[in-house]
Amino acid sequence: MATYKESIGTAVTNVAGDPPAPLEGQVWYNSSTGVFRVYRQDAAGAWATGGNLNSGRYYLSAATYGTQTAGLVFGGATDGTRTEAYNGSNWTEVNDLDKNKREAAGAGTQTSALCFGGKNPANDNGMDQTEKWNGTNWTEVNTLGQQRLGLQGAGASSTAALAFGGKAEPPSSAPSWRAETESYNGTNWTEVNNLNTARYHGAGAGTQTSALLFGGQSSADFSSATELWNGTNWTEVNDLSENKVVGAGCGASNTSALAFGGQPPAQAGRTESWNGSNWTTVGSLNVPRRNLTGAGTKTAALAVGGEPPGGPPDSPTSTEEFNSPALVTQTLTTS
Repeated sequence: MATYKESIGTAVTNVAGDPPAPLEGQVWYNSSTGVFRVYRQDAAGAWATGGNLNSGRYYLSAATYGTQTAGLVFGGATDGTRTEAYNGSNWTEVNDLDKNKREAAGAGTQTSALCFGGKNPANDNGMDQTEKWNGTNWTEVNTLGQQRLGLQGAGASSTAALAFGGKAEPPSSAPSWRAETESYNGTNWTEVNNLNTARYHGAGAGTQTSALLFGGQSSADFSSATELWNGTNWTEVNDLSENKVVGAGCGASNTSALAFGGQPPAQAGRTESWNGSNWTTVGSLNVPRRNLTGAGTKTAALAVGGEPPGGPPDSPTSTEEFNSPALVTQTLTTS
């Protein structure tokens, strides 16, 4: 049998108290109190109720790099130009998008965001329009190279973003789902290397050079596939626990992300955390839903809007805030 030192990489140390900066999972013997101690997560992550949207919507978009206390959402079915900003407690209406749209993608922060692609509710066609947010107003800028809806976005600001996947509508060719990836430099979109599997209505996370795509639909079936972007290429990595579509995601990079909500109904509340190698179930939304949007990090996330899974169209105003378990020092017992 391997020793603790061989498995973990360090022996159980004897400390007169507790070490000043323990590593997660580290165990030591506290000689002052005569007990073994460990530094570990104290509980599973949990979603808590936040402030409601002023306008309930589904198929809405978000500034994906926004934070739990500084969020921005825009567009969506039932109110396709509305933009709202979140301060950690309440949503406030700010200036509208120029064009009415749903099923678009977003990137950036509350003060520097992009909205691109989407569906025109007037004719059901896909869009290539891009709008840039400067913290006060939206301005139309150069369009995507590929007109599409149900695409995903990643990026830390309005000058560095990534657009990937989606669906051509009306279809220019069969099948209509897309594998194209485009990179934005603040002025123009440039096509870069494609996804391995074309799909739409998946979820994304990360930045222009470190992104993740998970779930979606590329045929009659939903997908659990996850792909990782390293700034040049997409690589297939470990799957979600189950197939899902029209869920949401967020995260700071391709090694740290959160996936939540979606369809089928069994997946509508499930939350999974990505550590760069594997997905782990970490909790469930209080309001299960699909066609929602998300922002933040895997330890401090926002889930916003959406509609009931598999039910009649509805537009929840619900906002939930996810907080991962804290790392704490605990005494080991035999019970």
